[in-house]
Amino acid sequence: MYLQYELMKTLQKERLRAAARDHLAAEARRARTAGRDHAAATRAGATARGAATMARKRGAIIGLGIPLGAILLFPQGIIPAVLKLAHARGRIWFLPLYLPKPLQWPACFVMIILGVAVYCYVLWTMRRLKKSSRELHAGKGGGRSPKSALTRIGTGQNLGAAPRDASAAHAQNAQISISGSVALRSTLAAQIGG
Repeated sequence: MYLQYELMKTLQKERLRAAARDHLAAEARRARTAGRDHAAATRAGATARGAATMARKRGAIIGLGIPLGAILLFPQGIIPAVLKLAHARGRIWFLPLYLPKPLQWPACFVMIILGVAVYCYVLWTMRRLKKSSRELHAGKGGGRSPKSALTRIGTGQNLGAAPRDASAAHAQNAQISISGSVALRSTLAAQIGG
């Protein structure tokens, strides 16, 4: 009775080892096939990091450009021009009014032009940022989107020849397991009998 118990226990351990070998072999296959997609995922990750860096730079341009354009256009361009037309005496903090009389009008126009140019650049940057984020979400940035490549690697989906390799490896492991079990049984039978 004890020997049967030991035999069953040994067979159960052998089945667990075989299952562990199967699992490790499947993981190794997934890692090999994921290695093929690693280059694509690396490119996609680099694209995503580059897009994030560019988004930060563009965000800084937008964040600084809006107030700078407003300052150049209104308090340094339009308001001094209105004050010059109204023949107001106060200069307050309007830069063109501190210049000599012949340079005040050209300075107002230059400030207005600079303010409009800054606003145009901010709008252009916002359009580029919107376009690049749309492309990144649509998966046009570098072939495949970084999310889909990383998801495929993490879940093991869409990995080509993995199912055929898995069945062949499972059959091979089953043969090893059976031959190992037969050898184990014969050894135990020899010990029991002898």
